[in-house]
Formats: sequence, structure tokens, C-alpha cells
Amino acid sequence: MRYLGNKEKLLPFIEKVIDKYNISGTTFADLFSGTCSVGDYFKDRYAILANDFLYYSYIISCAKLKNNKIPEFRRFRKNYAPRRPEQLTLIPSAPRRRADCITRFIARRKATRLSSC
Repeated sequence: MRYLGNKEKLLPFIEKVIDKYNISGTTFADLFSGTCSVGDYFKDRYAILANDFLYYSYIISCAKLKNNKIPEFRRFRKNYAPRRPEQLTLIPSAPRRRADCITRFIARRKATRLSSC
């Protein structure tokens, strides 16, 4: 998940600083964690303390830090999987016309689509 303020591009720099100054320890504090990209990156080497003011960050941090592999959804597949392959419906993603395409929705009575495409 990307948003303004995301620290994902800083991860190699943070790792180099840790190595350069020989910073050691067993716990890593991801302050202002947001989408927890830093904590998720270092979770295989440290116990992570993620902190943010917003509740959405808590939910995302829990999901990222408590899962170490892609879920298999065994119970879900058992209960809800299509019985026949033709029952499976794929929804293709719409191709973008340009890389710099910006689409926003303004909520009034009905959503109005504004697009630069």
C-alpha cells in the first residue's frame, strides 16, 4: 500500500545505516509506522514495535507482522471454492491508457468521475 509519507524507498538506506554503524539489538521500533513497510521489511531480523496514531495503521501492522507467509485459505477454499472450474469468474483489470493517468472520485449525491486520461 503506497501513500504520501511511505518509507519504502528508504529501506535500503536504513539497512545501510544499521550495517555501517554496527547497530545491534533484538527489537526494532517502527515509529509513525503508517502501512508498516519498515516493520514488515525488518520483521525477519527483529522483534518489531509498530506505533502510529491512526487505527488503520494498527490493522495493517497486525496483518503484516503476524503473517510470515501467504495465507492458503484452506477453510475458505473448502467452504466456498467453485465445484467446477467454469464457475470461477475472473475480473480482468482495466488497462491504463497512460502511466500518468489520474482518476479521482468526488462524492456528492452520486460519485462524479474526474479523469486526466
